[in-house]
Amino acid sequence: MESPFRPYKSGALLHLRVTPNASRDSVESCLEGMLRLKLRAIPAEGAANAACIRFLSKLFDLPKSRLEMVRGEKSREKWVWFKEVDPSVLIQQLSKILSE
Repeated sequence: MESPFRPYKSGALLHLRVTPNASRDSVESCLEGMLRLKLRAIPAEGAANAACIRFLSKLFDLPKSRLEMVRGEKSREKWVWFKEVDPSVLIQQLSKILSE
């Protein structure tokens, strides 16, 4: 599995693809170096972006203030910066999440 995390500044950058209007919030898969999420939020007025940050915050047990969307606000393909977090720790957490 190619990791969707890349070292970035003082943390890690997560490459993901979001599918809005899903029946529930969930991690779909991790393919081709991209984490795929399904979110219930609609893609209007930033609702899906806010839901994405909220979901990732809960998923990785980090405060929302440590996450910032740096690219893809109006696209399904997004890049989220995890501030001051070791990429290797995030990779381990993601492996555990995907194996459940």
